Parts: sequence; C-alpha cells; structure tokens
Amino acid sequence: MKKYLVFIFILSLSAMAQEKIYYKDYFNQEMLKEVYANHYESEYLNNIHRKKSVNKLIERIQFVQTPREKGEKFVLLSKAKLFDKFNKSLKRDSTFDINTFNIFKYNLKFFSSRTIVYRIDKTDWLIVINSQN
Repeated sequence: MKKYLVFIFILSLSAMAQEKIYYKDYFNQEMLKEVYANHYESEYLNNIHRKKSVNKLIERIQFVQTPREKGEKFVLLSKAKLFDKFNKSLKRDSTFDINTFNIFKYNLKFFSSRTIVYRIDKTDWLIVINSQN
C-alpha cells in the first residue's frame, strides 16, 4: 500500500510540474571537490564504493518545479544541516540557481528506502530523491 501511495504522489507531482530536471545533467566533479576539499582524493577518487554510490545517487535526484501550496508538508532545505565534515568553510546557498546548485553540500536523506522530497525555500522548486529500491 505504501509503495502505491508513493507512486500516486510522484505521479501527482509530475502532473502538476511545469518542469522536471535531472540532476545528472548538471552534476560535475567540482561539486564534490567543494564538499570534500583536501580530502577529495582519499574520500572520493580513491574510494570505489563512494564513487559507485555517488553515480547511482545522481541518477535518482530530480528537481521538479511546482507551485507552493498552502499547508504543504515538504521539509524545507533550510532545515537540513550542511555536510561540512571535510570542509568547515561550506556555506548555504543564498539563492537557488539550478546551474550551480550543489546538493552534496547538504546532509539530506540520500539513501532512504522511500522517496524523499524537500522544498527549496522561497521557490517553486522541489528536490526529489527517489528511493534506492
């Protein structure tokens, strides 16, 4: 039943959506370099498991443009902590630009068994992280 409800939810997002963009079309290695900083080589380049995880992950991320609705229950991106374990100088984006947005800066639920949706604050954009199942 849960899978059915998630499927209906995603279909309704698609129906309302004005635009759907796949993150893989914007992803670049500089995003990971920003997050891992001096640890980029050891934590990403030389870590085959992390590279595989990232490659699979970017296939599951979409941005969906859909108007905000009163009373919607999406978690706001501003509520997510920064993933600054390797780069303490990371800063939140002050504005959203699809061309430069680095999702890896945020400690989101990337590896959930269900689809997770975040609203990018003060925008009509959602981040949809599809289930890894």
